[in-house]
Amino acid sequence: MRRQLPIGIGQSRETLQKRRKSLDSRTCPVEPSGQSRTVIMEESPCLQQTSDKCHPVLLSPSLKIEAEVSSDSGAEVHSDEQEEGGQCLSPKSLASHSSYASLASISPMPSGVDLKSLLDDSFPHSPNASLGQEFIEHTDSSSKPPRRAIDILIGGERFVLGQSSADTSPHSPFRTYADKGDVPSATLDTSIHDLRDELAKLYIKNMQQITPLPWNNKFLVDVRDVSLHYEVLQEGKRPGDMHRVRLKRFEDVFESKGLPGPRRIFFQCIPGVRKATLLNKVPVEWSRGRWMFLVERFQLLFSINLLDVSAEDTLWDTLRSQFPQPLASASIDSVKAFLLDEETQWSTLFLIDGYDERADINGDIRKLIQGRLFPDSCVIVFARPVHYPDLMQWMDTRVEISGFSIRSAYRLLHNYFPDNPHKAAGLIAALKQYENVTAVDVKRTSLHIWLLCVLWDDNPKKPFPETMTRLYSEFLSCVIRHHKELTREDVDVEAVLNPVGKIAMDGLLGKKAIFNLRDLEPIQDGINLLLELGILRSGSKSLDIMAPSSLLFSHTTMQEFVAGRYLATQLPQDGPHEHLPFNTVKDALALENVILFACGTAAIAGKVILSHLAKIYADELQEHEEAYYHEQLPTAEFEEFRSFVVLCLRCLYESPIRKELCQSCMLDFLSRRVRLDWMGVPSQESVALQCFLCLTATEGPKSAVTDLTLSFHDYSLKKPEYLFNILHYVPHLKNLTVHLGSCLEKECEDLSLLDQPLGCLRELCSVHITGDARRFTGLSFAFLKPSESFTSITMQDVQLGGRLARVAANFKYLPCLTTLKLQDCGLSGEDVTAMSEYLYHVPLEELDVSFNELGNELSSLVNKLVDLPSLRILSLCDVSPTFSTIEAIGKALKHMNQLEELYLAQNEVDAWNYRGCWEDLVQNVCYLPKLRVVDVSRCLIGSHNIALLIKSLIQTMVQVINIAYNEATNETMEAIEENLVQLPYLKTLNVSGNEISFHGIYYFGKALHQARNLTNLNVSYNELADVAVADLAGRLHQVAGTLRSLDISSNPITEEGLKNFASSMEPMLALRQLNMSGAGWQSFHLSNEAALVIAQLLGRLPSLVRLELRWITMQQDGFQAVVRAAMKHPKLQELWYCREKVPRGTEALVVEAKKLLHFEDAN
Repeated sequence: MRRQLPIGIGQSRETLQKRRKSLDSRTCPVEPSGQSRTVIMEESPCLQQTSDKCHPVLLSPSLKIEAEVSSDSGAEVHSDEQEEGGQCLSPKSLASHSSYASLASISPMPSGVDLKSLLDDSFPHSPNASLGQEFIEHTDSSSKPPRRAIDILIGGERFVLGQSSADTSPHSPFRTYADKGDVPSATLDTSIHDLRDELAKLYIKNMQQITPLPWNNKFLVDVRDVSLHYEVLQEGKRPGDMHRVRLKRFEDVFESKGLPGPRRIFFQCIPGVRKATLLNKVPVEWSRGRWMFLVERFQLLFSINLLDVSAEDTLWDTLRSQFPQPLASASIDSVKAFLLDEETQWSTLFLIDGYDERADINGDIRKLIQGRLFPDSCVIVFARPVHYPDLMQWMDTRVEISGFSIRSAYRLLHNYFPDNPHKAAGLIAALKQYENVTAVDVKRTSLHIWLLCVLWDDNPKKPFPETMTRLYSEFLSCVIRHHKELTREDVDVEAVLNPVGKIAMDGLLGKKAIFNLRDLEPIQDGINLLLELGILRSGSKSLDIMAPSSLLFSHTTMQEFVAGRYLATQLPQDGPHEHLPFNTVKDALALENVILFACGTAAIAGKVILSHLAKIYADELQEHEEAYYHEQLPTAEFEEFRSFVVLCLRCLYESPIRKELCQSCMLDFLSRRVRLDWMGVPSQESVALQCFLCLTATEGPKSAVTDLTLSFHDYSLKKPEYLFNILHYVPHLKNLTVHLGSCLEKECEDLSLLDQPLGCLRELCSVHITGDARRFTGLSFAFLKPSESFTSITMQDVQLGGRLARVAANFKYLPCLTTLKLQDCGLSGEDVTAMSEYLYHVPLEELDVSFNELGNELSSLVNKLVDLPSLRILSLCDVSPTFSTIEAIGKALKHMNQLEELYLAQNEVDAWNYRGCWEDLVQNVCYLPKLRVVDVSRCLIGSHNIALLIKSLIQTMVQVINIAYNEATNETMEAIEENLVQLPYLKTLNVSGNEISFHGIYYFGKALHQARNLTNLNVSYNELADVAVADLAGRLHQVAGTLRSLDISSNPITEEGLKNFASSMEPMLALRQLNMSGAGWQSFHLSNEAALVIAQLLGRLPSLVRLELRWITMQQDGFQAVVRAAMKHPKLQELWYCREKVPRGTEALVVEAKKLLHFEDAN
């Protein structure tokens, strides 16, 4: 049996270079430059050569590949930010092998050298594939395991992937492709490379130039002149922490560091950015060969607009329409052969647009998006960032098009005024002067650029429209006036706009974007007028599959504008508002632009809508308010909460009666706390927030903002002063939190910009500034002026080294300071020594100087802590202590009788007798009667000292004990067993990462009934074998009513041990988290019988929310049983598994359970 081995497509440039060097390292004569030859690879270990030339074509797996190889130099790779220059290469020329000189020098390989060893081990499903050459390896079919057949239905035809007719049993339930006739051979007259050329001609002809203005067909824009900003969105560890990774090029999304090889990508686009621009640009750049990576990675690229797909169209019908009619049938046959081959399927890219207008699409297209059809192909879906939970569960990568680059925006302005560059320059200068929504948004969205150009061309002296509603309204008035001047007819446009507004609203509610004459019957006499004004446009021009009478709105935002105008006229001033089209948070976010346009159209509409939004907030979000501001919500709910708050702020900004709305307390539910997340500066949201803060500040302390959170994670802020100037609008602010990720440019890391605005906040009580990934400097703490209300300072990852003494000198002016946290601030021993001299001035209750290299000088600070009688929380984690430092801490504990929490984690002492210094410390814990939390994890203090610590804790009220990674042995568990009865308040016990075996867990299990309040138990990374975990499971019923979290992962457990553990566990009514993962260094396999036992266990855990089964392999039936049981569980939300361990044949189930399944790389 022969197997096709494509090489090079989709690999990184470094991988390709390594492979070429490996091939070049073999001594061989080099052909003269410019000469080409054909390399034929047979089963023989030798690479035979011939001088005959032939065209590279796609062949079926049973055929031999002949590839032309030349020693010409490769083509230069262009990014989308570069100008096009030089000759553009066609896909066919780029698919040839002329750009890879080193392959021309391959000599016969020595005998015994396996060709497959030169290739990646991840074949055939790795994205490591070909340079355009195709190598064939002849292997013995008897030595290969049988490939699993996948039965699929495409366009009414049934196909079987991965199984030939010869391998099919006569009694097989699957019908092979041969039942429908032979597989369409790729050796037909139309080859894949010919298809590439036909597609390239089509894309260049129809997509290279677009007409963005429906009312002006003469105005054309070349998509090659447009460059966009792309950002990969990745969820962080904190709720709501969405990391944004800026990509330099579009192609980088396929090889971003830290991302899996993406197969399903969601490109979310802000309204008005004209995602059609990118949808045209990608095929054009692929066709012209400017984006070399795409040409190497994808042999075929299809662009599908769902607005051009009818309900009865199959995938083949949709693809057939992209080829010239004479070649359509033969082309589709070749495409079928290409896609039905698993080894070439992955080199196909589908671009799908219009999902937000046709989210109800079914059939082959929906299966393709879900991954149920051609799962190895790459699919990119373009849509607005509206919440599509069904779509997001199928996507593995999320990318945001955040707008145009400034250079592209200004270039587009010049393109609109080609004969008048001074007018374009005047518009650019005017844009730089304004900071309203229109001015900041026009730099991100092309649609608003064109609208503004129309207004500027009409009257450059007229002031900028301040809001989106005014921009669209003035544009509409402008085109209506010009239409009347041109036709000299006095047409009542309002008589047409009102009924078309109802049609637009019904279309948005029904997810309908295409309208026929029956839908437009109320405005039949005004259709021509709407077409001339640019509000409507005719059907698709590139694909003739819609009825000639089909009409669409010129842009979705234009549809939302006329729908918003209609909604504003239908709102009652008084009475219930249940008839409004949005009564939930999700409905309001889906109609965001409609609501904004309605608020900006009529004054009464703003009042009605804001009062209705306040009711929705009270019904759905108010109970989660505390969790939102303390970042305790899941990411999806957090993002929904934030989006709703931003919608309310923007409604206020759009309204023509903002001040009146503030005075009437329409936004009282927002007036005390405000949060600004992830936004560029300036932006629509920041402008709306600034307006809101300014209005509330003028109303006095009653409605003023008191809590403000500014969160900017992984975002580039080139004008940080704009951000910090927001503080001038909150004179009554009490609590300020600033999360600064890697958000500032290198030249903007100076935080001295915060000093002046913070100094104006006379009522400020707490400041929390957190950096991430970079250290921020320049903060002088000049805002620490005499204050009777200032209580808390928290700094994390902010460089304070060398300046802390000056900061601490101000402590004497802060008689109410109770919290001081300076984590990872680059402090030295001299800094804390200077600070300790001023601590007696403040009634400090919490001190945290963790993650600073303090060394021996920490002793001076510890000696001063005895003068702080109110100290309740002390955190000294990872402070590089010495022997004398630990001794000083131990002595000081005798005088801290009010201490409630003690954190000393990650403090390994570098001394020969490092365990001796801990003995006094652990024994002196008995002098802390109010102690509730003790954490000495990763200190390597030894089993003997841990036993002494447990005995000392019986004199306290300890609830949390963390003694992980301390080389504890069974002696420790014996001490816990002996004293557990005297630890009545114990809730959390973490003994992970130690040397505990069966005897230790046996002793602990005997006394488990005495732990009446135990809620969390972690025994992972120990030496618990099968007998130990089974014994523990049999005793857990003693805490069945209280235990909420259990972790037994990474122990030397086998399949039999895990099976016995699951079968021995009795019903645990309170258990919410269970981790039964294998060991990362040695995963084990579960049989179907053992997997079924785990599936049955879920029925005895009614409260389970999270189950972890990492580093465990299962068979197909066992994996399906576990996942099915998890899907039926009433409360289970997360099932963690390793992506590489998923058995083949369960792809459809993984897609179905994508919301439940969470994956982690096995390594």
